[in-house]
Amino acid sequence: MDKPIVLAGKKELDIYVNPRRQELLRLMQIINQPVTPKELSRRMGISASSVQYHIRKLVELGAVKLHHTEQINGITARFYWLPPRTISMGRTPNSAENAQRIAIMQNALSTTFTGFADYAQACQAPPDEALCDMNWGILHMEEKEVLQLKQLIMTFIHEHEKPGTKGIPFEYALIVYPVDEKANA
Repeated sequence: MDKPIVLAGKKELDIYVNPRRQELLRLMQIINQPVTPKELSRRMGISASSVQYHIRKLVELGAVKLHHTEQINGITARFYWLPPRTISMGRTPNSAENAQRIAIMQNALSTTFTGFADYAQACQAPPDEALCDMNWGILHMEEKEVLQLKQLIMTFIHEHEKPGTKGIPFEYALIVYPVDEKANA
């Protein structure tokens, strides 16, 4: 796996925060194989030139890479893919950049939850067999255990996010943070 992409500066955040690029990245994750801008354009309902523009920006960031080219009916088709890379929000004291980071996180959680809520509402399986389940609560862990949990989860995620991985796509959101009973009372 390549080094993580750290969205440390305004330029990186501006590239990544764009809603159309977020939609493009999500679709590429769902497709899970190299894809052309033309196919992305068809699925998103926007022009191929718009998709190409956004892909160029994501390539500049390192979030998308050219996988290969093919000659199709005399035209060179470029196939792009998402390399297995972690994207980190980074941390800086700049409040404007922190607002962008929060916007990215809110959008990701909102998109994931909305999809889950729609799926759960239509779910007909019994609760013990359902893939439309959500768990939440409070865990009591030491910091080293939190890091162990994160490593376990990240290892599992990396094994299943690779292009060509078998199975159907599942969207997920996972949040773990220390809670102070006084702050949330």
